[in-house]
Amino acid sequence: MKVWEKSHQLTLEVYKITKMFPRDERFGLTSQPDARALPSLLTLQRDVGEGEPKSLLVSFKLRWGSASELEYHFLLARDLDFLNDSDYERLAEKVTEIKRMLTSFIQKLTTDH
Repeated sequence: MKVWEKSHQLTLEVYKITKMFPRDERFGLTSQPDARALPSLLTLQRDVGEGEPKSLLVSFKLRWGSASELEYHFLLARDLDFLNDSDYERLAEKVTEIKRMLTSFIQKLTTDH
């Protein structure tokens, strides 16, 4: 799935960027994108392989929420000067694209059933 590929690429980028965050944020902001939102997005492939339409709808909605969390983490990191504006814009754009894709899946599953 293309949304999984994009989530995977975003995950790689987040891991690289959070390595540059201050060390004292290791258990704060740095751990949040890595620990919750990204793995949640990456389970899409498993969910699609196992899922029936009803459970996929729930899964896609959960993943959309995870992407929204990630979006806020990027905003917070930028406002705390852990991310420069160009990195923030690039990451936010990628999350927005993932959310659009998920929204499309959600709408399709909602109208089909």
